[in-house]
Amino acid sequence: MGEGEVLSAPKAVLVLENDTGVRESIMKWFINRGFEILESASPDDALIQVQQSHLPIGVAVVDMSMPVMWGDAFARQLALISPETKVIFISGHSEEFLKALGSLTDGDIFFAKPYSCKALLYKVWELLGMEIQVIVTRKLSEILNEIPQDPHFAEHLDFHIENDQRVK
Repeated sequence: MGEGEVLSAPKAVLVLENDTGVRESIMKWFINRGFEILESASPDDALIQVQQSHLPIGVAVVDMSMPVMWGDAFARQLALISPETKVIFISGHSEEFLKALGSLTDGDIFFAKPYSCKALLYKVWELLGMEIQVIVTRKLSEILNEIPQDPHFAEHLDFHIENDQRVK
């Protein structure tokens, strides 16, 4: 698990990505945080895995542009066999391009490549309603001391509180 991150329970995630490097990177992030992973480079294979899985699939991370079918077509087929699975689309194409094609709608969750794996992980946690506890291991004063002071702002750090006798 990552620094100070605690999950309430492991969940299964489907990763459908035809680029091996991208797929392995996503899988590493989720496996290291206690998730069960189903992974595939093929939409047809991914659907078979979901049908045969003994685990409920909480979230599917789906590449939008694959050789056999687009991610939105896969998501429609996935919804027929696993309607509770939430889908996150990823793509090297822009959101505007995918919306113009009709492959992406305003209600869809989308991450444009390159994206932060940590942001993707946090979105999955959010979609699954998983509890995340972050334990701060440093004192706040240490962190604040590392923040460079703006010389124009520093002179205003002395705050004065005046008593207003009209307020009782």
